[in-house]
Amino acid sequence: MNNNDIDAFFAMAKQEAKKLLSLHSCDEESNADYRNLRKKLEKAAERKVGLLARGELKLGEVANECDFVESEAYFSAVFEGDYNPYLYASFFLYHWGLYVYSTGECLSGARFMIRASACAGNWKGARERDEWLQVQGVAKQTKIDSGKKVGEGRAAYFQPVREELVRLLMKECPAEGWRFKTKAAEAVSGKLQIFIDTHELELKADNLKRTILEWSSGRYPDVEAAFAKVVRKND
Repeated sequence: MNNNDIDAFFAMAKQEAKKLLSLHSCDEESNADYRNLRKKLEKAAERKVGLLARGELKLGEVANECDFVESEAYFSAVFEGDYNPYLYASFFLYHWGLYVYSTGECLSGARFMIRASACAGNWKGARERDEWLQVQGVAKQTKIDSGKKVGEGRAAYFQPVREELVRLLMKECPAEGWRFKTKAAEAVSGKLQIFIDTHELELKADNLKRTILEWSSGRYPDVEAAFAKVVRKND
């Protein structure tokens, strides 16, 4: 590979890294957050690369950061759930690649650009996964809320039927009461169906007895209380 080929390869790797580090979200608020984060992390990465290039590291600062910046980002992502070190790593490797290329180590510079692209891809993938999960959560909650509204609408629709059921239980109850709930439901279901048909409500006759028993199971306290009054305690 001649110098022209190496330069072309480096330029391609650099362009790909820049593209992956570019803004990609359509959400304006997310864009603003990303710009602030990008500015902060890129500034930190440029500072570190500058210190390394000039040999001006302070006591305690690591001289071979390019060797472990990716593994550190991986550790933060897997064990701490923090993916932003991947973004820092991509900026660090990008600017370090520019510096290495400027020293004449063209292939090494290109390799750093490729590593920068990989880190940027990891960060973007993690961010997009979080956004997808958030959208799924919103969609799930919307579905739940819609289901609640439908349920509330059905409850209101059948409220007159439940009121008539309570009235019939009180009126039709024999002096000794009914021995079982099922007997009480059977006794009033015929007249209750006439009420339903008269008011043109949609409740099928073959489901009526089962519906009455479901209403008596505690979901509707007024119906439950009515059954408690008309059904005899065990003898």
